[in-house]
Amino acid sequence: MQFFYHKDAKNLNITLSAEDTHYIFVVRRFNSGSILHMRNLQDNILYVYQHVPSHKRSKQESFMLIDTISPEVCSTYTNSKLGLSLILAIIDLRDIYDILPTLNAFNVSSLVLFYAGFSQRNRIINMQKAIKILQYSCMQCNRIKPMDISVYQNLEDVLISYKQASFVDFAPISFIHTSSNQCNKHEIQTLESISSKSLAKQARDGIIIGPEGGFTQGEIDILQERTQYCLQLPYILTSHAVSMYIASLCCSPCILY
Repeated sequence: MQFFYHKDAKNLNITLSAEDTHYIFVVRRFNSGSILHMRNLQDNILYVYQHVPSHKRSKQESFMLIDTISPEVCSTYTNSKLGLSLILAIIDLRDIYDILPTLNAFNVSSLVLFYAGFSQRNRIINMQKAIKILQYSCMQCNRIKPMDISVYQNLEDVLISYKQASFVDFAPISFIHTSSNQCNKHEIQTLESISSKSLAKQARDGIIIGPEGGFTQGEIDILQERTQYCLQLPYILTSHAVSMYIASLCCSPCILY
């Protein structure tokens, strides 16, 4: 754990909830009277607190602010707002929850979920659970502000907000080249083959990953004018595997944002 998240970090005194007290003192084996670094995930400041021991172990322990560290001193700070907007069709919710910590640690700027034609509408993401996962991910990977996450009701609404977004067909290259059902009139490139500068721009504009069942004919029609990419991989991947693969490509330190 690189720091502990608390919404009130910056206040002179903080009293942890019973749940947080258990996590810090039992799960993390924090020593009484020690120093604890905290962030509120809103500003870029690292707050340094010292535990104020009570006469007997309490279910709600208190901490006192003793110092602050500015973002200039924190060399791990990077501006995630310049990074990847990953646009993913709603898939199995367990897969979405599983990839959140990895995407957050890769410094993905935002995860945009949408209901595609073949998505199951009864799958409703628990935003409170997702935010909690991202908070714990930040604590582990030392990210200052968590990845944004939002949900759109259909692809049309996504394209209104992300006017320059491209999309990925994650079938293997051999299938892309032999298929007669290409949904884009542009020549299809692999995402790996474009320049770092172009990849950085495309990441900022948004990259759409459809459902594993493919796009509906209506969705194919509205994607006609969008740039399509395929992946330089020999096999077909699942949607959540593709999302992590694309994040690793676009969030590499060598990409020119």
